[in-house]
Amino acid sequence: MIICYFICIGTAFKINSCTYNAKENLWLVNVIATDEGVDAASEYIEYKKAKMTESNIILMLGHLIIETRDYDKAEKYFNAMLNSSIPNDEEIACIYYNIGRVYRLKGDYESAIDFLNRAYTAHAEARPSRLVSAAKAMNALGILCMELNSVEQAIDAFECALKLYTKTVQGNHPDVAGTLINLGNIYSQQGQFESALSCFKRAQKIYEYNLPSSHPNIAILLNNIGNLHYQQGTLDLALAAYQRALEINEKVLSPNHPVIARNRHNLSKVYILLGDQTEAQFHLKRASECILFDVSATVDSMQYNLTNSL
Repeated sequence: MIICYFICIGTAFKINSCTYNAKENLWLVNVIATDEGVDAASEYIEYKKAKMTESNIILMLGHLIIETRDYDKAEKYFNAMLNSSIPNDEEIACIYYNIGRVYRLKGDYESAIDFLNRAYTAHAEARPSRLVSAAKAMNALGILCMELNSVEQAIDAFECALKLYTKTVQGNHPDVAGTLINLGNIYSQQGQFESALSCFKRAQKIYEYNLPSSHPNIAILLNNIGNLHYQQGTLDLALAAYQRALEINEKVLSPNHPVIARNRHNLSKVYILLGDQTEAQFHLKRASECILFDVSATVDSMQYNLTNSL
């Protein structure tokens, strides 16, 4: 259990310590008010507020349940919505999408494919058709195919999503960037580094145009760029990308967050190859202090961008 006291929304805090009290079964977080990072935090909060005003609140609640990783509760929530008299045709398609997400996260890939296909069909066959939402469902199917090692099917799904996006949104839409990152990860995995870097660079321009500089998606992209350079052996470029990803995540995440740990572990692997044992040990030590992080892990694997359908 974590007990949080919110003094004022928008106030920036610096975490001094985070310890677990086994007797009371709760986390004790010691914080102080600070001006550090307030500009980055404010920029990100305003961006998220704008996104929330565009979203269906009922569906947003289900998304938040997924984010807590209580997948059984999320499945029950969306099934209850599906069987109620509330949802309209578009909302039903979005519910299919989110149930597909839940099944994917639970490892039930057959059910995930079924519901994501239902979502895609419902959006694509609507009149007028909802091509952006159909593209999101296809993007999710592509991720699922990658996790099943069905590379060609994944490429087809991502390319289909990009074609759907071009029919309805401008080429600089953030969702286009997410699919480009996913496609770039496939190319990177296949050793097609030039094609991968081209996708990443296109995505980077889109994010720089649309997102606040501290947005976590930019850190995800930079981490993937770092992975690409690490695979190629261009360690200076990998180091720069990983460091920038860490700087962004440190602005919006707690120091002990597992994502911070992965950033530091990636940096340590690069420093080892560069022969800088001091820096490598520093980042390994900091990574080992983070919550729920396995320091025996290798360089962080590719990170996919799964856009929400709300």
